[in-house]
Amino acid sequence: MSGERRVEVTSSAWIGNPEDLFGIVGQINKGRSEDRHIGVELYPVAHRLPISERTAARTPFLKDHLYAFRDGKISLDRIHQWQRDYGSVPVERIHLPFHWSIPSGLYNYCIHSVFKEPGRGNDRMIATAVAYMTMTVMNNFATRLAGELEPRATLNAHVNIIEEAEKRGKIGKIGGKARGILVENDLDYPRKYPFQIQNERDVGRAISAVERNHLEGLILGIDHAYRAHLDPRDDFLDFEQDLRRHVRTLHLSGSKEDHGLITDDDYEFWDVMDFVKVEVSPDVSFCLDLNPQQMAQKSLGGQYQYLRELVEKLEQY
Repeated sequence: MSGERRVEVTSSAWIGNPEDLFGIVGQINKGRSEDRHIGVELYPVAHRLPISERTAARTPFLKDHLYAFRDGKISLDRIHQWQRDYGSVPVERIHLPFHWSIPSGLYNYCIHSVFKEPGRGNDRMIATAVAYMTMTVMNNFATRLAGELEPRATLNAHVNIIEEAEKRGKIGKIGGKARGILVENDLDYPRKYPFQIQNERDVGRAISAVERNHLEGLILGIDHAYRAHLDPRDDFLDFEQDLRRHVRTLHLSGSKEDHGLITDDDYEFWDVMDFVKVEVSPDVSFCLDLNPQQMAQKSLGGQYQYLRELVEKLEQY
């Protein structure tokens, strides 16, 4: 490589229209050498929400989230078609679903997130919609897709999924023929009470899951630190040696809102980037995990310009 930081992007901001993501990234990659192509991390959307975009547009709350009511399903055939249509868009990772099974997902929503570790109503509704769209680890969709891609993709999973697989002796099963598994230091939905937030994104817990199961490494969520109103620098201060050994990717978003877009005047974010570039190896990639509602406010041309300029800036870190 040319010495620049490798930058990737998740499909979160295009969860209802991943074809647009392939079109934008493919256009950016056309002007780049192969070793500088931007890769993508895909959420395994297997179902569209059972409400049409036209119907959703009539309801005030749903109208603000129209991006979710489009046909955002992905498949091996669709990925191959998009790559033929738009050019080189490497699929680096497939994000495993947030729930192990339908019963565990229903329990989390109806019992756990209400009584034991409550989440805010809006967060729970969004988490439920995403859970329906991506379904469960046990339907094997994400695992199969990662193993069928050529080259094969890596899987990434929140730590609660890894712990469930470990408990059941199924780490190998969920890994399938994928290139490997990375563990994210996050759980399945945002908690409400401050004393539970640290457990929600416990870095030490994720590192332990990597080491116990001899997995490929860690994805550290700078985005989730901001969502929890925590300073991401603290993770590096508390786990300096472990992070240098295990971290492979940083998930990034702006500091001002939940998975908000990164802007030039987000001085907190860029200060963290100045800190991070000293703390992590040049081999660690930066992966943008951004807000679909905010991205949808830009035209396709605006999304392309925004992403191209942001990637070029981040590559210098």
